[in-house]
Amino acid sequence: MRGDTLQRGIQSADHRQHDRISQPEQLEDETGKPLNPIVAWSIVLLASAALWSGLGLAISIVVSALL
Repeated sequence: MRGDTLQRGIQSADHRQHDRISQPEQLEDETGKPLNPIVAWSIVLLASAALWSGLGLAISIVVSALL
């Protein structure tokens, strides 16, 4: 028996890595349809607005503390 052949029931590290990579794809297939693009963009825009307003609030607090 050659040393580089796999024994029955033993997976190589490459196989285990491939299985870990393909797990999100399996979850994606089980969840169904992707989000509607309008809904996805709305979520992105709301999150962006929240981050920018938080940044503006932080800057205004720092400026008011310095003055």
